[in-house]
Amino acid sequence: MQLNLKAISRDGIAEAISKAEVYRYLNEPGEAESICRDILAVESDNQAALRLLGLAITDQFNGGTSDRYAGPFDPIQDRLFVAQFRNLTDVPSLSIGRAAGVTRITFVGVLQSSTTVNGVYANVVGATSPYTVPAGPAATYYRVAGSLTER
Repeated sequence: MQLNLKAISRDGIAEAISKAEVYRYLNEPGEAESICRDILAVESDNQAALRLLGLAITDQFNGGTSDRYAGPFDPIQDRLFVAQFRNLTDVPSLSIGRAAGVTRITFVGVLQSSTTVNGVYANVVGATSPYTVPAGPAATYYRVAGSLTER
């Protein structure tokens, strides 16, 4: 018996988003990623699917050299979020890369850090882009603060 896979229909996107969320809660980020990619094949600008895809991918990071996404950024394969800004400059942005065991953050805006993801964030004093993340056993979470500037 041969099974044929069916594409997700536009009408089924809401249910598929719910299933992707459930797989994340069950600690099955690979399944959630697959569902999100199927949704994006049908509706490439679905914000919920893009958000869940980003979360599902980062759920798979373990911080080791064997990380599935430890290689250099590939703009064709690693595209998560696409935004088109017209007449704007200095759009706050953040990207994280790891090479030769060193983690670097490239950013536009003000780099902030916290010891908990939902904690209080403070400016990283003296941080310039690219910023080399200090090695250490404690988890640190980063974000960028800034505002959109019109040309």
